[in-house]
Amino acid sequence: MLAFGAQATSGDNFSIGFGQPIFPDANTIVEFGLAISYGYARGTCQTSYVDVNGVRLTSSAGGNDEGENLNGALISVGGVGDSRTNPALPMFNDTCSYTDYTTYDDELHNIAGYIGAGNTCMSMHTFNPSADDNLFAAHLLLDFAAVVGEGAVLTPSTSAGCVGDPHSVTLTLQDAQGNPLANYSASIEVLSGPNAGTTASGLSNALGQFSTSWTSLTAGSDVIRGSFLNTSGTLDYSNTAVNTWQGCNTGSWGEVTPIFSSGCMGDDFTATVTLRDGNGFPIVNEPVLLEVFEGPNDSVAISGITDENGQIFLTYTSSLPGNDKLRGLFLDEFNEERQTNEAEQGEPSREL
Repeated sequence: MLAFGAQATSGDNFSIGFGQPIFPDANTIVEFGLAISYGYARGTCQTSYVDVNGVRLTSSAGGNDEGENLNGALISVGGVGDSRTNPALPMFNDTCSYTDYTTYDDELHNIAGYIGAGNTCMSMHTFNPSADDNLFAAHLLLDFAAVVGEGAVLTPSTSAGCVGDPHSVTLTLQDAQGNPLANYSASIEVLSGPNAGTTASGLSNALGQFSTSWTSLTAGSDVIRGSFLNTSGTLDYSNTAVNTWQGCNTGSWGEVTPIFSSGCMGDDFTATVTLRDGNGFPIVNEPVLLEVFEGPNDSVAISGITDENGQIFLTYTSSLPGNDKLRGLFLDEFNEERQTNEAEQGEPSREL
């Protein structure tokens, strides 16, 4: 919420800094709404203008469709009843005519189309030529982190990762005009979570940014906040960000094949363990245990090192009927024991 209190008669300017470059597409929504008191365009020459990044958004904000033509009875807050569709004629400004302004009057917009690909900031200018309407507030609805005026934004605002993997955050500082604040003292702190108390401090770079990274030994959610000494020399805080550490272990995996098979007593049977990394490539030179853990041949096992195909093989024969269950055991990239699927060698019934 951008609370003007009362708009300057010469208009208001404010800058919005994004936590990361924005690449709008047809599905991106950046909602911008205005709150205007006593905007009555019809025959009274009263409308307000809005420019975004120097381009006119509307010349007809604050019109005659939100109340009555009486002091205290005409007010619009965020374009109640309006859609986000922008005016077809942003320069329409026949302010003193008796035209029905309900076609053009609009206080709710989607300004995503005014953001250039890769932009990290945008500027807004609102003004009222009649010096009579009052733009007393505005709101922005975003799905990405941003800061208005002088301040700091911490990104990414929400994230998730695996225990043991590094997580990085960036604090971006800007002045009231949206320019980077370089060489300013900045800090990032984990307020709560498994890594509470972790801090990093330093100076912002030429882009007004200060970054740090850390890892976690346990699962949970870290709540993170940045701070800096602003141009007035007082401590200013960023938004809070959350990173969720997961014990995912989703990288390497193993499989025993064949999953189901049958044979005769006295015949050789071969089972194979295959290990792959998160990209599907073979994991070579990795210790693996392939064992029969249930059935007539319980305790038959082989320990080995995977070959160039990420595989080891166990060949054995059975002198007893019944079903053998097999599995592989190995250590993943976090040095934690992982188990493959279970396979079954079924019912060798008699010797031929």
